[in-house]
Amino acid sequence: MGDMDLSSLMGGAPPGVEFSDDDIEYEDMEVGDSKDVSVSQDGGCLKKVLVKGTGEARPVKGAEVTVHYTGTLLDGTKFDSSVDRGDYFKFKLGVGRVIKGWDQGVASMKKGEKAILTCTSEYAYGKNGSPPTIPPDATLLFEVELFSWKSDNDLFDDTGCVRVKTLKKSTAYGFPNEIDQVTVSYAVTAPDSDVAGAGDEIVAPTTSTFSVKDAPFLGLGAVLKKMKEGESVRYKMRNVPGGVQYLEGVPAGKTTAPPQVADVVVTLNKHCSVTSICDGRGTKMTTVDGEGWDRPNDGATCVVSIAVAGKETLLPVESTFITGNEALCEAVEECVMLMKAGETAQAVVPRECAGEFGADAKDGKYFLFTTFR
Repeated sequence: MGDMDLSSLMGGAPPGVEFSDDDIEYEDMEVGDSKDVSVSQDGGCLKKVLVKGTGEARPVKGAEVTVHYTGTLLDGTKFDSSVDRGDYFKFKLGVGRVIKGWDQGVASMKKGEKAILTCTSEYAYGKNGSPPTIPPDATLLFEVELFSWKSDNDLFDDTGCVRVKTLKKSTAYGFPNEIDQVTVSYAVTAPDSDVAGAGDEIVAPTTSTFSVKDAPFLGLGAVLKKMKEGESVRYKMRNVPGGVQYLEGVPAGKTTAPPQVADVVVTLNKHCSVTSICDGRGTKMTTVDGEGWDRPNDGATCVVSIAVAGKETLLPVESTFITGNEALCEAVEECVMLMKAGETAQAVVPRECAGEFGADAKDGKYFLFTTFR
C-alpha cells in the first residue's frame, strides 16, 4: 500500500456505522449508469458502472468481500491503489470496518462489477481528512472491482439458499435435525428480479407440521436445520446449475413450469426435538421442554406420569422407580433417562418394547405421554 494502509486508515476515519443492507433495494444498472446508492439517498455515495457484474446476488452485511481499488482525489491525484500493489483488499462488509461509502457502495455491486464510487467527505474521511494524503472535507473517487465474497448468509456457499433478511430473531436454543418434528409457516413467491411476475404467488402462505426430512421441498428442509424456534427469515432460493436443486418439489405457480429461482419466507413456529430409542425402533419427542440440563443416571429415583394412547382412556399413571432396575419397560426407562425435570415427551415404540403398557396395542405401535417430575 505504499506508505498507506487503507484498512487502518479507514478504521481511523469517521466511522462507517453498521447498516442493514435490507434498508435499500438496489436496482440493476447498465454500463455508464450513475445512481445514488447510499442507504439514506442523500447523495453521499454515487456509483457509476464501468463493467456490469454477473448473476443476481450481491454481498450482504457481514460478508468478507475481495476487491481491487484505486483511490483518487477530484483533481486526479492518486492516493492509494491495491491494483498497483498487485494485492487484493479484503474486508467485512457493513460493520463499520471501512468508510461508510465503501460499506454502502460495495453492497450495491455484483460479482465481477467494476464501478467508480464517488464518496462525499461525510461518507469518507470527514472534515479532518487524513493528513497528509487526504485533505479536509475531501470528496473521493474510488474505482472498485468486486471479485468475490464469502458470507454466512450464503448458507451452503453455492448461492442456492441465501438469507436475505431476518424478519424476526429468536433467542431459543438449538437447531432442528433430520428427524425432529417442526411446525412451519412458509410462502413462496416469484423473485423481485422477475420483472414480469415479481411477487407473484407460487405457494400460498401455508402452515404445516412435519419431520424436517419430510419437508415439502428440499430447500425448506435445508434452511430449517439452520433456524431456531420463533425465527422468521426471508430467503432467496434457486436450483443451482449442476448442483443442488433447492426448489425441487415446489409446484408451478402462474408460470408454465416450476420455478428455478424464488423468494421464500419461512417461520419456524415450533421445534420438537426427536431422539431414536429402542435401538432405532422407536422415537422420543420432547413436547414441553424441561428445566436446566441434568438428566437422570443409573440408580436415580424418578417420579413419572405416564399416559398410553391406544387404550380406551389417556388417564395418566404415576410411577416412582429407580433407573436401571428394570422395574418398568425398556421404552419408559430409556425415554426417562433422556429427559430433564419437568419435561413432557411422546414416545412412539413397537409393542415388544412396551411391556405392560402395550397390552392393548392393536397396530404394533403405541404412544407414551410421559412427564418426568
